[in-house]
Amino acid sequence: MFSTKNSIFAFPGGTAQPGQYSFPFVFQLPHTLPSSFVYFGEHKSKVAVTYKVKATMEENCDSSKSTFKPLISKQKFLV
Repeated sequence: MFSTKNSIFAFPGGTAQPGQYSFPFVFQLPHTLPSSFVYFGEHKSKVAVTYKVKATMEENCDSSKSTFKPLISKQKFLV
């Protein structure tokens, strides 16, 4: 229904130094999106509208020569 991809940060020189990082961001959702909900009906039926943010840290290199898998984090949220 809705998907977008944004780059929010690039490490200088393309390398993350050891340490802890935080990347705050704000994103305006379209006003036409339906709200989150889950409905459990008869006969084990289920209808749901859910949303999630997926953050991926990727190497900036030729993926055919990549030695690392991307670091991925997902978080559901309510609209």
